[in-house]
Amino acid sequence: MNRKWLRLAAAALTLLVCMSRPAAAEAPFYDYTYDEWGDPVGAPRAYDLFEVADASVIGTALKGPSDLAVRGEEIYIADTGNNRIVVLDSGFHLLREWNGTDSPDGRLDFAAPEGVFVTEDGRVLVADTGNGRLVVTDREGRFLDVYGAPETDILPSDFQYKPIKVAADKAGRLFVVSQSFNMGLLEFDREGRFIQTLGAAKVQVTVFDLFWRLISTEAQQERMQQFVPTEYNNLAVDEDGFVYASTSIYEEYNIEAYGKTAVRKLNASGNDILRYTMPLGELQYTVRGQFAGPSRIVDVYAGKNGMFSILDANRGRVFTYDSTGMLLYIFGTYGDMDGALKNPRAIDKLGDLFLVLDGSKNTVTAYAPTAYARSFDQAAAYHYQDEYELEAAEWQNVLSLNGNSDIAYTGLGKAAFRTGDYEQAMDYFRKAGDRTNYSKAFQYRRREIIADGFMWAVPTFFVALAAVIVAVKLKRKYRPAHVDPRSFRGKLAYSRYVIFHPMDGFWDLKREKRGSLRVALLFTGLLCMVMVAQRQLTGFLFNTANLKELNLIIEISKVLLPFGLWCISNWCVTSLMQGEGKLRDIATMTGYALLPMLVLNTVGIVLSNLMTSKEGDFYIFCVALGVLWSLGLILLGHQQIHDYTLGRSLFVTFLTIVVMAVVVFLAILLLVLLQQMVGFASDFINEIFYRV
Repeated sequence: MNRKWLRLAAAALTLLVCMSRPAAAEAPFYDYTYDEWGDPVGAPRAYDLFEVADASVIGTALKGPSDLAVRGEEIYIADTGNNRIVVLDSGFHLLREWNGTDSPDGRLDFAAPEGVFVTEDGRVLVADTGNGRLVVTDREGRFLDVYGAPETDILPSDFQYKPIKVAADKAGRLFVVSQSFNMGLLEFDREGRFIQTLGAAKVQVTVFDLFWRLISTEAQQERMQQFVPTEYNNLAVDEDGFVYASTSIYEEYNIEAYGKTAVRKLNASGNDILRYTMPLGELQYTVRGQFAGPSRIVDVYAGKNGMFSILDANRGRVFTYDSTGMLLYIFGTYGDMDGALKNPRAIDKLGDLFLVLDGSKNTVTAYAPTAYARSFDQAAAYHYQDEYELEAAEWQNVLSLNGNSDIAYTGLGKAAFRTGDYEQAMDYFRKAGDRTNYSKAFQYRRREIIADGFMWAVPTFFVALAAVIVAVKLKRKYRPAHVDPRSFRGKLAYSRYVIFHPMDGFWDLKREKRGSLRVALLFTGLLCMVMVAQRQLTGFLFNTANLKELNLIIEISKVLLPFGLWCISNWCVTSLMQGEGKLRDIATMTGYALLPMLVLNTVGIVLSNLMTSKEGDFYIFCVALGVLWSLGLILLGHQQIHDYTLGRSLFVTFLTIVVMAVVVFLAILLLVLLQQMVGFASDFINEIFYRV
């Protein structure tokens, strides 16, 4: 019976998987996006394979092509290995080609051209890399002009001009990427006269950089000098004249920062104005294997409405972002099958088709958008045009296709905010993990609540005040005349005196037996509960934890492990340093000292749900005060229960911390050794099993 149900369940699951996949089975992609925690989540397919244009389709064989550019219905390819420019029609068939041009001064043959760009007025700019020049022709390959190396004194004397990419804006200004040049882009006017270098970032040396250089070998230091982020490898110009420049070079010791320097959006002054919701490219990657390391960005496409796309050569993927740097969708993969990429070199668009040039397969691969990608593109366009109602409708379409789309929730939240529905906006922003906009919506919603409840708040306040006064009087009238300080209640109440009068309080705690280990353990257990509550109940604006991944053992261990390690380590050290406190005294003192953390962390949880992000300093101050207060009490309590001077107490505390660190190190070392032993035993048993 069990097998029957298992088979039925497996069949149903298989059917659901098949039904959920698009019909275009030839596209070998697994599409995904990233959530607010940076974890990959599945997403509907954004682009399907449209066509792979190889030699049989094009009508000629490409050889190591490096760049492509689309103008109108024509596709221009820098066929580097064949030293030529190839032009295709919209059906990817050969229209014409040329491997040089006849100038008034003679024949100009191309030598490994790596870049091509076509201006709006029909000028074809060829980065003739091997000859160190730019050659300008018309669309038929007829000579128009040639621009050699820039003539200027601001470039280094050993500068070698090897243009690999070129682009132009509507005003005719030329922007050139020169090979192994780390001072930014080269900017020329329409006639090829050098203007300036653009986009060279200032090198800022941090304390971490200095420390890394101190511990690095000479070889590593030489490599660090070579890793200059401004050595660009490609560029694009958008419809507003901003220049997008990409780089695939990053610092080995600061690999995490690469996602924020891989692409720059440069204004006329060369300043980077690109906004980042998250780092560009892959957020999660391995450090070993074929696809180790972050995305290797080799090209950027500047689309309409502030959107842009980047090409990852490491994994053969295309990442598309909106004007705020928020990830819209990802598509593509690495491999030998049709539609996969082996060595992507350049990206552009022909209508709504994405074209990717593959330098290893010698192909042009075209991808067609699905309804999912079209909804994203249309929503971004409506947002750019301030058509907010239409934008909201498109975001609803996106959510109907993918309920995990954070950007769709953000778009709907902005639409609700503009219509004054702040409560709904808060709900959308929370689902999107957008704390910045959530804070704005919460601020207006709080004003509404205060305004709506003001008429009831005043009488409620006075009624509550009267109730408190009556309760205080009744307590004084009916409370016991005397509370036995030796009772549990008396020792619990004594904690208030301890935290405000620590010197006398801790002295009496030990010598007059005013303290109780049970009370101390009660405070420690309550702090464990508060830490769990703090993780789960802290206001959304100040809580960056993933609430779906609560681990009670870990949260409780954050209190119990330091508490136990401190008590045992301090007892060991003070036993050798003539300390008068016993292990029980140390644990009792530490438990009482945790009361400020217990109280102020609880207050912090309440404040975090009532404040905006601009008011967050009050929340941070409240939590920090609790921690510092408790640490101060531990230090003073340590001095009193061991009858140390302040200087000796500080010294013994330092030794205790050292012992704690040694114990942690030994525990980690032991754990690693155990893992290695288990792994060795497992491998040994498997080896015997397979040989037998």
